[in-house]
Amino acid sequence: HIFAVPITGVLLVSPIARQQVACGYCVEFASASGEHFDKLIALGLPVHIVPIERRLLAVSHLRSIYQLWKLMFQQQYHIVHTHTPIASFLGRLAAALARVPIVIYHMRGSFWDSPNVIMRRLFNIVEWLSGNWTSHIFTINCTDAEELVTRKIVRSEQVTCLHCGSGGVDIQRFNPERFTEADKQQIKQTMGLVNSDLVIGFIGRLVREKGIFEIITAFKALIQIFPDLKLVIVGDTLLSERDQRTNTEMRQAIKLDQELISRVIFTGFREDIPELMAMMDIVVLPSHREGFGMILAEAEAMAKPVVTTDTRGGREAVRANETGFVVPIGDSIALENALMKLVMNPLLRKRMGKNGRRFAEKCFDQRAVFEKINTEYHRLLDKNGFSVPDDKSR
Repeated sequence: HIFAVPITGVLLVSPIARQQVACGYCVEFASASGEHFDKLIALGLPVHIVPIERRLLAVSHLRSIYQLWKLMFQQQYHIVHTHTPIASFLGRLAAALARVPIVIYHMRGSFWDSPNVIMRRLFNIVEWLSGNWTSHIFTINCTDAEELVTRKIVRSEQVTCLHCGSGGVDIQRFNPERFTEADKQQIKQTMGLVNSDLVIGFIGRLVREKGIFEIITAFKALIQIFPDLKLVIVGDTLLSERDQRTNTEMRQAIKLDQELISRVIFTGFREDIPELMAMMDIVVLPSHREGFGMILAEAEAMAKPVVTTDTRGGREAVRANETGFVVPIGDSIALENALMKLVMNPLLRKRMGKNGRRFAEKCFDQRAVFEKINTEYHRLLDKNGFSVPDDKSR
C-alpha cells in the first residue's frame, strides 16, 4: 500500500490492511515519514520510507519514482495498491516500470469539479495517463466511478464503487448502545460541558475547504437564539497541509469574540471518536470538496443526525432529509437553517439518528466494504495465474 503521509495509513488504509493480513496476505506500507509516523509503525506491519511531496509539480517526484521502482523491483510484489492523488500517480508509474502484475488505485477524491481550470485539466491528463498502468480502480463514491468510464480513462469492468471511504465503518465500535446516559454525562464533564448543553460537533482537518468558517458564522448566529449551544471542534492541521492559515485565523477570530470564546471547544487530534460522538447531538461537515466523508458515515452509525454539503461524497454519505440535511456548498445561511431545524426539534434529531444507524448498518459496514475489495483481489490474482491466499480468519 502506497500513500503520501503516515496519517493516511493509520486512518484510511489500516482497516483494509488488518483484514488482508487475517486473510493470509503479506502486507507492507510505503510512505513518507513525518507526523504520526510512530502510529504507523505501531500497526506492526513493515513500513518503507519513501519521501513523497504532496505538491502537484516537484522535481523530487523523480526521486520518489526511482525509490518506489527500486522497492518494487527488489520485493517483487504481486499487488501494489495506491492511495491519495500524488502518491497514486507516482506509485502507478513506478509499478508499471517495475512490471508489477496487479496495480490498484484507490481513488479517494477528485478534482473534476475544481473551480481552477488548470487543476481540472491537469487532473484529467494525469488520470488518463495513469489509467493505462492500472489494473483496477476502487472509488469511494459512484459519481467518480461514472466519470472514470465516461471520460474513457478505464473501462466499466475496471471500476468498483465501494460507496464508502476508509475501509468502511466498524459498526461494533461505532455503536450508540455502547454508551449509557451516565457515560455521555461523564464525557461531557471531561470537556468542561454541563448536561444541559446541546453539542454541535465538527471532526476533521482544520482547513478552509472543510467549511470551517461557514460553521463559525452559522454557530454565531445560532447562539443568539440558543445560548446553551456548544461547538466542539475535533482535529487540527497537519504540518504537511498546504493550508496553514485557516486554523490560525479561525482560532484568533474566536479568541477575540466574547460570545464564541466560551462556547467553542478545541480538542486537537483525538482517537476516541466514538466516545466524543456519543456526547454530540449533531455532527456537521460542510466541506467544499469531499470524496466521501467517513465522519458522516461514522456519525450515522452512532445514530447522530448530520448536516453536510452537496459534494460528491456528501450526497452519498447522507440520505437527504432522512438521516440529515444536505445544503449548498459555502452557504452559511443554509447551514444555519439546517442546524436550527435540528436544534429546535429533538424528535427530528432522534428520528434522523435512528434512520442513520440503519443506513450505516446496511451500506457502510466494513465487512461488506472489504468483501468488495477482496473479491477483486481474488479475481485479479486468478486472472494473472496466482493462487489466492489461505484465509486465516476462517
